[in-house]
Amino acid sequence: MTEIPEYLDTLRLIAARAPHAAHAALGAIEAFRTRRRILGCQHAADAAHLALSDSTIEWTSDERTQVASLLGIYTAPTRSVAVQFRLSVDEKQQVEADAKAAGLNQSSYIRRCLGLPVHDMDG
Repeated sequence: MTEIPEYLDTLRLIAARAPHAAHAALGAIEAFRTRRRILGCQHAADAAHLALSDSTIEWTSDERTQVASLLGIYTAPTRSVAVQFRLSVDEKQQVEADAKAAGLNQSSYIRRCLGLPVHDMDG
């Protein structure tokens, strides 16, 4: 995998040139800055997809190649590890209620709270 500092220039290019992708690009930069690599890679891939889908932007061949290099940096990892932790009955009920209010299952809700990616298959 390419080193993250190389991604930053590309993400800055996207943020400057692609208004519809700027939010995702800036989210990726922030995630990398705060050492949340998986989330950064997910946002970077989203930013690249949005930027390249915008037909109003005239990318040079080199810029298009640079932006496209971000498309493959994130693949959802296989989840094979379960984490158990203790909660009080009241805390468990709060997690259940908050997850339901967010329209997520409990696993997805906790992943979102931790800043981890939540995928379509998560609910």
